[in-house]
Amino acid sequence: MVRIAIDGMGGDFAPHAIVKGAESVHADKIAEIVLVGDEEKLRPLVHESSMDIVHTAVQVGWMNPLRTP
Repeated sequence: MVRIAIDGMGGDFAPHAIVKGAESVHADKIAEIVLVGDEEKLRPLVHESSMDIVHTAVQVGWMNPLRTP
C-alpha cells in the first residue's frame, strides 16, 4: 500500500477538514496516511487509531520568505 504524508496543519479549514479527509482515505484502505503537524492539536481529532502522526513544532506560513543559501 502507498504511504502518504499529509500536512495536517495546512489549508483553510485545517486541521479538522484535513483529518476528516485523511481518515476517509485511510479507512477505505486507499493509502496509508501519516499526518504531519502539531500532535497536541491533531491527536484529539483523529479517530482512526492506526493512523500515524509525526509531530513537528515548526510551521512555515505562506507569508514566510524563502531563504536560499
